[in-house]
Amino acid sequence: MKKILLLLAIIVVGGWGVISSGILGDTHVDAEVGGPFTLTDQNGKTVNDHDFRGKVMLVFFGFTSCPDLCPTTLLLMSQTVEQLKADAAKVAPIFVTVDPEHDTPAQMKTFLANFNPAIIGLTGTQKQIDDLKAGYKVYAEKVEAPKGEDKNAPSGQTFDHSGYMYLMDKHGKFVTAFGPDTTPQTIAEKIRENLE
Repeated sequence: MKKILLLLAIIVVGGWGVISSGILGDTHVDAEVGGPFTLTDQNGKTVNDHDFRGKVMLVFFGFTSCPDLCPTTLLLMSQTVEQLKADAAKVAPIFVTVDPEHDTPAQMKTFLANFNPAIIGLTGTQKQIDDLKAGYKVYAEKVEAPKGEDKNAPSGQTFDHSGYMYLMDKHGKFVTAFGPDTTPQTIAEKIRENLE
């Protein structure tokens, strides 16, 4: 019985640690989220995390054949960039694919043409993407697309994935994460707090 109570206490405390760390809220913490990367942008250029130093990064992980969450979140990212007005130049809005097998630079470029032109699309090898997902604590798993529901899914497969946008400061350190129901005004306000 004592072992069960101890296990429950660990689960509760561990769960609270995730919530209080900002992954599910809007708080500033020094969590181990993020990390170095070298990837390819939608123009075929190799970029790394140091290319974005001095700018605040707003990072979202998804895939171009995503039927709903990704377009909705990238629209939110676009609206946030528009809210920032002159401060938008101090921000790097970044979309990282979780499906590098299908999301080539050309595919990313075509897809991102539907959103704010400031958004940077990043792809790479499966290992590069897996390493970055691990650093950002991103959940993304390939699954069979529900029959008839996702006509855009290549090979009848899609991804279950988390839907947070990660705010990283000018030094690449994690600040907070925003869920898909956050307003562009709230995100823009938090970004402005981290521009100083």
